[in-house]
Amino acid sequence: MPRPRRRNRVELWINHLPPSDNTRQRWTTTEQKEFYAFVKIVAEKMRVPKFVGKTVVEYVTVWPDMRHRDAGNYWKCLSDALVKAGVLEDDRWAIPRCLWYFGREEIAALLPDWMAQGGIWVRIYPAIRPKLPFLRRIANES
Repeated sequence: MPRPRRRNRVELWINHLPPSDNTRQRWTTTEQKEFYAFVKIVAEKMRVPKFVGKTVVEYVTVWPDMRHRDAGNYWKCLSDALVKAGVLEDDRWAIPRCLWYFGREEIAALLPDWMAQGGIWVRIYPAIRPKLPFLRRIANES
């Protein structure tokens, strides 16, 4: 059975990587402020609607060099930027999914040249409530 087509799906290419959580402090750095401003400009140009409630945020990172990195360290700054840009109502309801990450050796073979400088591709859509019949069965047993 084919999957239903999702409405309100947004895809963005942000040609800057967010600052890593490893370098974050308790206060906002200039690097974070610049990234927040850049995401806001991209969201405004693309006319991205505001997502309210549980939202899935899928992302693919493209590293600009061969350094070893942890893709999960970039999620918090990205989610904060999406909230500040008005795309997400609140990042506590965002469900992150890191789909893939590309290193330098994969970029030449798979991705276009304009992505070679690094960045992050983001797909945002409302979460669909799954049908979980086993939870009902467990609740009835107890």
